[in-house]
Amino acid sequence: MKHSQKISVLLPLKDIDYNRLGNCMESILSQSYNNFEIICKLNGPEEEAQHIRSLYQDGRIRVIRREDKSVTEAGNQALSVSTGDLLTLFAHDD
Repeated sequence: MKHSQKISVLLPLKDIDYNRLGNCMESILSQSYNNFEIICKLNGPEEEAQHIRSLYQDGRIRVIRREDKSVTEAGNQALSVSTGDLLTLFAHDD
């Protein structure tokens, strides 16, 4: 992979377990390849979005919020704002 290629990590969030989210974010942020963005797509209240933003103050992380009816809808919204050359879907609770 060329180091100039940007990776968009799409991370849909609902019913968040913050311990698992912390492990997930640490795993992504500790990678040696650092040309990436993390798009957290939250299906939840704005207060929760603000809390996540306060926990992870890194310019590569964006939190977008909207009430969705399905995981597919959430993924499509995250995809629509991604700026990467490559995409990956990551689940915070895996």
